[in-house]
Parts: sequence; structure tokens; C-alpha cells
Amino acid sequence: MKVEKIRVVKPEVLLSVKFVEHEQDELARVFAEWNDVSFLENFFNSNKADLSGDFYGIMSIEEAVFDTLSYVQEFRKRLNSHISGENGKNLNQLFKPYDNNSVERIRERSKARGAESRSWLRLYAIKLDDNLFVITGGAIKLTLNMERPHLEAEDRKMKTVKNYFKAEHIDSRSDYGFIDLEKWIKK
Repeated sequence: MKVEKIRVVKPEVLLSVKFVEHEQDELARVFAEWNDVSFLENFFNSNKADLSGDFYGIMSIEEAVFDTLSYVQEFRKRLNSHISGENGKNLNQLFKPYDNNSVERIRERSKARGAESRSWLRLYAIKLDDNLFVITGGAIKLTLNMERPHLEAEDRKMKTVKNYFKAEHIDSRSDYGFIDLEKWIKK
């Protein structure tokens, strides 16, 4: 993976990486996949063993698709309310350290999960500072650990973006003006 651009979702609050390998930035790409019934059917068919495993229990492909479409709408609303600062919310409350034992303070790998307790939706990001995150990707996580190819790919993307910011000496909000940004335009 190679970082092509960083797009602005909300200035100095949320950014999203665009990798050379993808047509869209990661926030747009992830939500497009999560709203695509064909993508979801293929994903759940390919991961049927995990879907019916110990973590979520037995569920049909149709139920999983339906639940995901419901989860994604709630996740989008929740994300938007945290981005806008609605009722005192901010992204620090939504994103948590990727590793529960993390002690990182610079370019911390982070994750956010869907609103429902059973939601398998995850957004992954790099925290640059208080309430300043850069989306690196997202996935449907059906297992307790990250030992699946699609989840390992998300871990690699976080490391790639973290290394990109390290190489560019982007450590905190004070370096925001040095990030090569492209405005995010909703289509």
C-alpha cells in the first residue's frame, strides 16, 4: 500500500487516507462496501465459518447482510455526531486504542466499532492528537483476534500510514499545516 493523498473530512478533526491502489479514500471506500449487498453477500459467504463460529454464533448470510446494513446506518450517524461535536461528543470518545495495552502517545493506532454491542463493523485510524484522527481503513471483524487476511491487511494499512507520518515528521496537531491535504468532496 502506498499513500497517495490525505483527504479532509472535517478540518483539524477527521482526515481519510487515499491509497494509490484504491479509487476512493478509505472512509468513502469502507462505507461504500458496507452498503453494497453484493459485497456483503460475497464477504459473508467467504467467511461463513467465522460467521457461525464462537464469536457471533450461527447466523444466516441473509441475516448478516440485513444486520450489517442496519449497523452501518447507525455507525454513520454516530460517526457524524462525533465529528460535528454534537452534545459535547468528539472523536476521542468514539476511537479507542487499537491495542488495549497501548502506551503510544504519538501517531497512536486506533479503532472505532459500530454502536450495537454485536456490531462487527470497525473503522481504523491513526490518532494524531486530541480529537484529530486519520482514517486508514475499516473491516468487518467476525473473530476475536485479527488473524484473518482482510484484518491483517487493515493492520498493515495502519502501519503504512503511521510510517508515512513518521517519515513526514507529522507528530501532532501543531504539524497539521504540513500535511499535504486535499479537500474531501461529497458526491
